[in-house]
Amino acid sequence: MKSVWLILVLEASLMLTILPSCREGEARAEANVAEKAGSTKTASAATVQKVKPLNVKIETLKPDELTESIVGNGTTKALREVTYSAEIPGKIEYLAADLGDRVRRGQVLARIDFKTLKAQANQATANHTLANTTFTRFSALKNDDLISDQQIDEARSKLTIAQSQMSIAKANLSKSVIRASYPGIVNARHVEKSEYVAPGTRIFDVVDYRTIIVEAQLAETQVAHIRSGAKVDVQINALNEKFEGVVDTVIPTANKESKTFTLRVKIANRDLKILIGMSAQVRITAETHRDAIVISQGAVIEESHSRTVFVAKDGVAEKRRIKLGAIEGDRVLVTEGLAAGEQLIVVGQRDLVDGQPIRIVP
Repeated sequence: MKSVWLILVLEASLMLTILPSCREGEARAEANVAEKAGSTKTASAATVQKVKPLNVKIETLKPDELTESIVGNGTTKALREVTYSAEIPGKIEYLAADLGDRVRRGQVLARIDFKTLKAQANQATANHTLANTTFTRFSALKNDDLISDQQIDEARSKLTIAQSQMSIAKANLSKSVIRASYPGIVNARHVEKSEYVAPGTRIFDVVDYRTIIVEAQLAETQVAHIRSGAKVDVQINALNEKFEGVVDTVIPTANKESKTFTLRVKIANRDLKILIGMSAQVRITAETHRDAIVISQGAVIEESHSRTVFVAKDGVAEKRRIKLGAIEGDRVLVTEGLAAGEQLIVVGQRDLVDGQPIRIVP
């Protein structure tokens, strides 16, 4: 028993000696961890304080000029497109033109039953001549009391009837001949020779496109700047060529569906290069802004409710909210937020934040 108690006393003494040593080791370990953690936080703070500057390119703003233009898209049309139709029934005796033929003003395009109507007109003219001669002779005999009043009245009536018949015959003869009212090119032929036609039957479509009309749709805010006679640049992409036109008119009634107004532009087409139905873009100078601040649209950063840019100031990037105006190509007018002499950041601005250190490079 004494041996057992001796062993228990020795084990208890040993445990009392080991426990303080373990606690001291754990305390030293926690101190090391805390020290390391404190060192890491200090290093992170130092890193934040020493932000590496970003390379940017700048452009020094100076007064510039921007021409505000009104641009619209449309299609080309002929100045005139006339459809010639039959006014009387009959057989087509003569056709003078075919598709693509040029016709001049007053040229005969077709004749309908011309020979028959010509004979009827000659007959009516002869009857009128006879009736007029008879009435003149009877009027002379009346003075000598050789003819009665009734005979005079009958002669006068026959003369009136003959005159009316002659007028009708000549009118029908005139209607049998279809003439071109304007010069142009035959765009369509709807009948053949010897074909019988009724009144209203289409014979020819003739277009006059020595002058071209471009019709473009514009918003109501644009038409207020347009004046009749103003010069217009017209780009015909199919021809890869630009033409000069003038404003003919702005139709004063808006389209009910699109709420836009129709602009008509006239273009001289002397060599007939511009064809009907081609797409065209019209550009009209509305206003020229002088001594203005003009920047590239690429320098502008679009945000949810604003537009911003960055300017270089005292070695850092300063964020500015701006307001924009008219646009010309890639250039845009700045109406508020920038001034001449400031250094606009034009390259690298999308990686910046307000107050970011920067390094200006060529």
